[in-house]
Amino acid sequence: MGSNSSRSVEIQICNNTQNITLKYYGFYFIRGRCSNQPQPELSPGCSDTCSFWGDSESGGLSGILVYKATSFTLAIHCYNPVDHNQSRGRLGLELSPGKAHLDELEVTYHRMAGGIYSSSDQDIEFARVMVGRSLEIARVSYGPIQVTAAVSCDASSKIKVMLEEQEGPGQEGRAENPFPGILTSRRSVSLQDLLWKPEDSPGSSWMA
Repeated sequence: MGSNSSRSVEIQICNNTQNITLKYYGFYFIRGRCSNQPQPELSPGCSDTCSFWGDSESGGLSGILVYKATSFTLAIHCYNPVDHNQSRGRLGLELSPGKAHLDELEVTYHRMAGGIYSSSDQDIEFARVMVGRSLEIARVSYGPIQVTAAVSCDASSKIKVMLEEQEGPGQEGRAENPFPGILTSRRSVSLQDLLWKPEDSPGSSWMA
């Protein structure tokens, strides 16, 4: 089997908050499997990388990754198909202050993969983007919590997810910087620089 038929996704989680600890809850992949497990806990100011892999026999990669905190849960959906000409990749985020993701992971997966939401899902803030040839950005927020994710369209797709606390009114609506708070100066930084740096990298389900 040629390497061009395989698909992988590396997900980097950056906890850019002052006092929120993220705890890894579990993953559910209907296509593909985990090749690098997430760390059990992500303290403020820390980051972690996990990896998933799939091939043509599995149709690529499709699954969710779930984290929990004291006041919310976060679910990340990724879909990286083998043939991007027939099906576009997808990235989804859900933020739930009522911790809706602590139910069955399979239920969360099918909701996010299908983009199925209704008025009964008032406890869930969600964002879903189709992956094109350029970087795509998804963002959700609830109260002071904001989660932003960027994804690249490649056979080896890379997703960077940043969790941060909004400082006040107006912060949520600022769109000029997809990762607010990551910069230490006013100089311009490309999305590619923000998305991934090599030094950042260190059908199955698993729950912590």
